[in-house]
Amino acid sequence: MWDSQIDARSLEHTNRKKVAMTVTQNGNTAELSLRPDTQWLADEHTQYPVTIDPSTDALDVLFDTFVQGGDTTDQSVNTDLKVGWPGDHEGSTKRVARSFLTFRTSNFADALVSKASLKMWNYHSWSCEKRDWEVWASGAADKNTRWTKQPTRTDKIATSSETKSAACKTEGWATADVTSLAKTWSSAKAETGSIALKAANEDDVYAWKRFYSADVADQTKIPTLEVTYNYRPYNGTNLQAGAPFISTGGIFKVNSTTPTLRFSTEDTNGDDTIVGTYEITDTATGKVVTTLNASPAAANSTSQIKVPAGKLTNGKTYSFRTTTFDGEHYANGWSAPVRFTVDTAWKPTAAESTLGLANTYSDAADITAATSSDST
Repeated sequence: MWDSQIDARSLEHTNRKKVAMTVTQNGNTAELSLRPDTQWLADEHTQYPVTIDPSTDALDVLFDTFVQGGDTTDQSVNTDLKVGWPGDHEGSTKRVARSFLTFRTSNFADALVSKASLKMWNYHSWSCEKRDWEVWASGAADKNTRWTKQPTRTDKIATSSETKSAACKTEGWATADVTSLAKTWSSAKAETGSIALKAANEDDVYAWKRFYSADVADQTKIPTLEVTYNYRPYNGTNLQAGAPFISTGGIFKVNSTTPTLRFSTEDTNGDDTIVGTYEITDTATGKVVTTLNASPAAANSTSQIKVPAGKLTNGKTYSFRTTTFDGEHYANGWSAPVRFTVDTAWKPTAAESTLGLANTYSDAADITAATSSDST
């Protein structure tokens, strides 16, 4: 965790503190608890806001290298990544450099990306004057990549003018906004994503820059792809009407005009809070009777709502379907509908009452929805 104090030169957070973590096991469920230092939080030198366990992933650098005009050797274990022209030649070849990186992107495959930044530790530049460098979508480089054998660059994604250098006392992160490319990788459910870096003007020596690669000893300065993302919640499963939450032939029966409807909330982001929306339809007319929003429920638990009086009529059959909202995104569409019949004269048998009581005190996911009682 860190507070809001930032070093002006590196843009790094200067007041940082490790957060203790504990893991507890309860059956098949493991819970990770974060326990921030309360003395640090209460310290007069701590400046709020404080960020604890940010919703950002620093993704693995699977491979990086650079190529340079005139060089014929593999540079994938070099601690440098270079862009631009340092002003010299190898014979008649200008020693222009370009860099290539491949990141692991499976972490956010099929997610909704809101922001993505490429961060490169720029420790040396030709000049303190700003010069543009570009980020391109490209094919993946490997140990055989050379100036004469480069991956194909497809689309220019971003141009950054950030220029840092130890000589200018500004050594630190140079960043580029690559949100559009991260969204493309996410939509494609890509396991990896590759980029190329180059100077915008490869004839201008002022555009020469050296970044640290993933092979540098100080692993806090390696190339970093930071992606903020969220997964949509699912639209609801295990839809049930009750009590007693039992059905015959897939149709639930209730003996009240104000029954409880419920379903299982499902979300990849387990710490989300889910608002369930219930749409009730008269199956005879096909018209929507009412749409209700339940109180927020934890992800991967049970959402439920009691239908208000005056919405349902005794003797009719209805269906309901659900969708969800996690505070940021809605689910894609609606769940499949489930039918229920209102019969205020219905009196459950002893066996049905026993089963219904057990179901009432269970989560929606813990019972079999289409269940009928027999002598067994």
